[in-house]
Formats: sequence, structure tokens, C-alpha cells
Amino acid sequence: FPTRQPTDLPTTGPSKSPTPAPVTSEPTNFPTRQPTVAPNTGPSKTPTVLPSMSLEPIVFVPEVVELITDTGSKTVVQAAYFEVQGGDVWAKITNLKILTYGTRSIELYYKYGNAAPYEATPCAWKKVAETSSSWNPGYWKRVYPPWVNGFEPVVLPPNEKVSFYLVNTGTSYGILGQSHSNSNRYHGPWMSLDATSPVGAITISNGKGGYSDQRFKPKPDYSRGYGIYGGLKFETMQPGTTEAPTAAPTEPYTPGAIEIPLAGNSTKHVKGLQFEVENFGLEDIIIKKFSVLMAETGTHHLEVWYRDGSFLGSSGSGCNNWENWCNAWTKLTGTNVYSLGSGSFTTTPTFVAIAKAGAITSFAVVAPRSNLLTRNVTSGVMNNGLLQINLAKPIEDYYGNNVQTIFDLSSDVLFEGIIDYEIAHSECAVHSQAAWVVLDPIGANAAGFVVNAVDDVDDNEAEEVFEPYTKSAVKSSKN
Repeated sequence: FPTRQPTDLPTTGPSKSPTPAPVTSEPTNFPTRQPTVAPNTGPSKTPTVLPSMSLEPIVFVPEVVELITDTGSKTVVQAAYFEVQGGDVWAKITNLKILTYGTRSIELYYKYGNAAPYEATPCAWKKVAETSSSWNPGYWKRVYPPWVNGFEPVVLPPNEKVSFYLVNTGTSYGILGQSHSNSNRYHGPWMSLDATSPVGAITISNGKGGYSDQRFKPKPDYSRGYGIYGGLKFETMQPGTTEAPTAAPTEPYTPGAIEIPLAGNSTKHVKGLQFEVENFGLEDIIIKKFSVLMAETGTHHLEVWYRDGSFLGSSGSGCNNWENWCNAWTKLTGTNVYSLGSGSFTTTPTFVAIAKAGAITSFAVVAPRSNLLTRNVTSGVMNNGLLQINLAKPIEDYYGNNVQTIFDLSSDVLFEGIIDYEIAHSECAVHSQAAWVVLDPIGANAAGFVVNAVDDVDDNEAEEVFEPYTKSAVKSSKN
């Protein structure tokens, strides 16, 4: 039911006083703090460091491998040819080891491909190394020789063949090897490396023999063959290496001549003339023949002699100026020639004499049973910029070998004539002058080489000696 009286009357004012309006501050002319130069906080994660890169090249260190043997019966070897067959990787041949037996001076040559039929072709080969004639290791030494100018490394391409020729020179007696009678002198292998070797499956063959101090003169085909004791040292080559072999020179020598012309006023009769030839060049010169002025026509005996150095000076009692039984001269030729007399020059047979670069070589031309013509002079040296012919001395009498005369040297005379020569651009040009050389073994002159010549007698008589302490038998012979 409704109440009889109303509720309280409403109030006439607000229940609370109103909140005063906020006071607004005056705006400032500048910010309250300086702005930050950098962010307040760094990145949340440290960046990844880039890998470092070395600027230094990677150095290739070659592996060294030796292929050596010296087990078995032993024979003295004067010279030997043998072949090296490469494996399936590039390698270098860096040294040769030998077993000495009275060894002194030796020379080592190489060529790419088979040794045969180039054993007697000097310009097919290149010298690798040589020892000094003063080297004297004695006997039974297993050594790498002290090469005069080091050992020139020989590159062995994969699966290719390199042939070597080793020869004793001068008074060197030999090295040691093992002889064999197989008709294939280069059969093998004489020694070999396994295919797992760092340089691959390299083999060294047996080989053919040769003669000491007669470079590039192989033994006859019926002579025994040899496998040399010692062996070779090899090095691995950096991957990607493809070194090309050095080619042999294409022009081994150049011909030339020097002449003192015929004047027609030489009337002095002498048995011979001796004179100096000076080589002012940088290369050896091969003197081939003379053309000289003879007094009489017809067939006459003519000799040519030579010696290194001057013919002037004394070598002791009874040997003045290198004459009178000095044994200081080498005979180049001595044979009959046909002379046209005083009206033209007479040519000697061809010979070989080496006028060494920068040195003097002396010659003597003698007509034992006739005369040469000359004249007294005080000048007349002939120089063509390469060779110089000095004034001559007459040989007033002649008693035979070694330019024997009893007279003292008299006043200067003139050599009238021609000297034919060849400039040797390589050592092989000098070696190629030997009588047994075959310049083109597969060409027209190959048939001119007689491998079974009468003077090439193989001595099968062997003297056994024994290695000290081991009593290992050695066969020593002129093989």
C-alpha cells in the first residue's frame, strides 16, 4: 500500500563541491633533455663473424722416391744406355746414384723416347750433369755424385719414356752393373716401383753398353748388355703441372772459312809451318781442313798436327818449344795428297780439331819429303772477327812424329792458305765429328754405321775381384 507521507524532500544543492579546473603549465621553448646520439640499447644478438681468408699461397711439398738396387754379381761398365718408363702421374727425375769402381769423371745425357736407334747420334741427346775430373771417390762407394753444376731435373710425363746415356770420360775406369746376354739389350724391367708409389709404376730397363771416353759410341750388337747398379731419385710434381721437354737445337753448327790470300811472291822453301790460331768467339770452333801452298807438283805426303795452347815456350831439357820428342802434339792426318804446285793451294784431308772458345790452338803442317812455300814477314796477322791466324815459324827439318826438329825457332814467316771450320753452337756439334757418329739413324746415312766393326772386339775375359767385407764377386773387363 502507498505510504501516507512522502520520502525526504530533494536537496537544493550539489552534494559535493566541484573539482577546480587543472592549471596548465606554460610551454617551454626547449626540450627537457638533449637528444641521444645513439640508440639507448644495442642489437639483441651479436652478428656472426665472417670466416678469415689467408692470402698466403699453399706451398707444394714434393714427395721423394728412390729406385735403387745393387744386389747381384757385378761387372765394370764403361758406358751404358738405359730407358725409364713413366707411371700414370707426372714426376721429375732429380738425381742419379752409382756404385763406383775407379770412377772419376762421368757425364749423363737424356732424350725423350727410345734410346735405339739413336745411340750414336749426339744431337739427339742433352747433357743433364757431369762431374769434375778431380773427383776421386775410389771403389765400392754407393753415392750420388757431386755434379759440377748440379743435376738438371728431367720431367717424366705420365706413361712416357725417357732414355739415359752414362759415360766415363778421361781416366775414369767405370761404374758397376750386372751384365746380361738377352738379345733385347733394353729388356726389363731391371728395377721397378709399385703402382701405389707416389710417382706411379716407374720402371728402369736393362741397357746397351758403350766405350769409355768415346762419347756416343755404342757396343756392337753381339756384346753383352747391362743393368747399372745404383738408380734414380724421383720427385712428385704439383697437380696440373704439364712441363714440356726441352727441344734439341736445330742448327748445331755454322760453316765458315778464313783465308790469307795467295800473293805469288812466296819463295822460301821449308819442311813445314807451325802457327797459332786464336778463337775470340764464345763458342768452340771445329777446324776441318787446311789449304796450303806447296812448292812442287805431284803426289806428296802431307801431315797436320795440333796441340792446345801455344807452341812457343820451353817444357824442359831437350824439348824446346814443345818439340824434339815432347809427345805434346796430336796427329790429325798423314796421307798422300796431289799438289798443283806454287800456283794454287793444296787441300789436306778432312780432320777434326777443336779450337776452344777464348783460347789458343797451335797447328803444324809438314811435308816430310817435299816442301811448303812461305816468305819472311814482320806483319800479316789475319783476323776475321772470330778467328785470328798469327804469324808462323818455319820447320827447317823434320824427323818424324811429334813435330821433331833440332833447329831453334827462326824469324817470323807467313802462313798463306785457307782454314775451313764450323762454329759449334752446341756440345753435340763437337761430338758429332767422331767417325762412328750417325747423324740420321733412320735416314739415308743409317747404313753407313757398322755396329759390328772389326775394331769393336768384345772382351769376354773377366777378372773376378771381391767387395771388401762382403766378398761379393765383381767381373772387371774392358766391356
